[in-house]
Parts: sequence; structure tokens; C-alpha cells
Amino acid sequence: MKESLHVCVIGAGLAGLACALAVAMDGVCVDVFDEQTALAHPPAHVDVVTNLMRDLVSLGVADDCVRAGFPYRGITFVDGSGRTRFELPTRRLAPLGYPEALGIAHGDFTGILARAAQARGVRLHWQTQVQALRTQGESTVLRLADGRELAPDLVVLATGLRSPLRALAMPDSPAPTRLGDDWTCALLPRPRGLDGTMLVVDQAGQRAIVVPVNATTIGVALIPAGGPAPAGTATPAVLQPLLAHMDAHTPRVVRPMLASLLPAPWHRANVLCVGECAHALPPHLGQSAAQAFEDATALRDLLSQGLAPTVLAQRYSERRVPRASQVFHLVCQAARSQLSPDAGTDLRDLAQQLSRIVATAA
Repeated sequence: MKESLHVCVIGAGLAGLACALAVAMDGVCVDVFDEQTALAHPPAHVDVVTNLMRDLVSLGVADDCVRAGFPYRGITFVDGSGRTRFELPTRRLAPLGYPEALGIAHGDFTGILARAAQARGVRLHWQTQVQALRTQGESTVLRLADGRELAPDLVVLATGLRSPLRALAMPDSPAPTRLGDDWTCALLPRPRGLDGTMLVVDQAGQRAIVVPVNATTIGVALIPAGGPAPAGTATPAVLQPLLAHMDAHTPRVVRPMLASLLPAPWHRANVLCVGECAHALPPHLGQSAAQAFEDATALRDLLSQGLAPTVLAQRYSERRVPRASQVFHLVCQAARSQLSPDAGTDLRDLAQQLSRIVATAA
């Protein structure tokens, strides 16, 4: 019986919390382990794109996210002076009554997921490090830093791209590929009239993703030009009212522009990889968080079939690898194309290809 299964999720980020909530919805016993002291609240946003919005509805947290976030329709591609190059429509994938897409502060999003998971009986263990994984036949033993050992029915590895556990569980894990310079995220006061999502590319190749997250705040991800900016390069005019609020004291987080796709299979015995452990994506086209939630919903569906843990892990790999690989290559192509400022047409085509892939549930 599913109620007798014990699932251990390692990592309490977006992917880990999504998977914990998904499997707990069917009454499974779930423990989440994280070495941090509490939920992360980085000064960053999450772009809830159309396929992610659909999955939030299926996980029962869409209403809370809509209340905390800022709905939008369509993405405007503009140049540095604010002239619209083209618009990408957002295709409705969530049921009527829900927005097509929305922006939300990262901390608000993880808080909603954590509360929903705990309401389903998930136990969150902070400051609890899993030091090692030991496979014994078709099962895996977890060794915690305090010396305890656990042998759950299923292990969900959601520790991120550079975790030692990822390398231990999946020895063939590839080194990540750098697709450009680091990008800087911040939450800033929302200027009057800036109520839509924009992708800004100026003549120097500087880029910015701008997403409103609530009535007063906007999330921005700044990506510099590939290589040193030309002498005299100014801040794009369309961003000046926004970035006027950003100074040396503004909280921010800097993230490397890395990409990595775990080769198939994404499991070993009863351990399976989710989120960035399996597919680390650049921010282009908003699929990083969306693909983590597709992992979670696929896992829940497979669990509902009553499969043995090792069979479930195998079916998870078979189901997720082909689709996630398609998304990965499209998003990486978008990231590479934007190293050149003349990539507008290519980006529109890539976004349309992506829309067709994610039109059906994972």
C-alpha cells in the first residue's frame, strides 16, 4: 500500500519541496532532509510560466500562489530604448479561472510549498545533512551526519547541480557547461506602469528578464553582454527607472549561467534525480522551475500506479528523459542565441517550439 511507503527527499529547494508535496498527496510517508537552517529567501523571483501554472493547480497550491504573486499575459521582447520587437503570447494551460502565468518572489513560493507539504504530513528536517548513500542490491541506505542510517523505499535526490551526493549517486554526472557570464537577480520597487513581463536586449548584448511579482515589487535578472561591454555602454533606457533603485546595498544573488543534463538513466536502484540534479537550465524561456515541477507531477502519477520502487524509478527515467531533453536543448539554444543581440526571430521560433512540447502534461 502506498501509505506504507517511506520516501526520503534530500534537499528542500523548489524541486525537493514540489516532489515531497506531490508524493505526500497520496498518503505516502515523506521525510525531507536539508543541511540549511531554514527555507532559503534569496532576493529573486520565480517565473511561473504556463506549464508550471498547470502543475500548481494539480498540486493544490495555485490559489495561494495567485494571491501572493502577480499574474501576467504574454512576454514583450524589447530593445534597449524600449521599442517592442515582438510579443510572445502565453498559451493557457491551466483551467479557466486561473491566470495563464504569473511572477512570484522566490521566498513566497517556497513558503507556500513548505506549508502545503507539512499540511499533508511531510516532515521537514533542517540542519540534517545526508553524508553518504550506500546501495545494497535494489535498496539504498542513507547515512546522516549524526550517525543514523535510514533505508527508505525511495530516495529523491534534489540537492542541486554541484552536490557531492549527485556525483556519488550518479558517477557519470557530466561537468556543467557555462553558457555565458553570471546573471544577477534582485527584487526592486515596481515602477508605475511596468506591469508585464519583458525580455530586454540592447545593442551591446546586455539582457534583462523583468517579471512583476506583486503590486509593489518586480523581479529582475540582469545578464551582461558576452564579454566586456563596449566603452561608453549605458544602461538600456527602458531599464533606467527600474535600476535607479539598485545600489551597492541592494540585496542580490549572483548565479552562474550553467547548463547540465544528466545522461539516461536518471536513477540508480531506488534513487532518482529531480530538478537541477537531472537538468540544470539557464533562465531563458522560464523552464528551470517548470521542469522541476514536471518531475514532481510525473513522480506522483507513477506512484499512483502502485509500482515497486525500483520499477517506479526506471519508469520515471523513461518518462522524463526524452521530454526534458527536448526542453533542455531548446532552452540552451535560446541562451546561446542571445549571446548575439540579433536573435529575436530565433527566440520567437524557439518559444513556439517549446510551447508545443509543454502543451500536454508531462
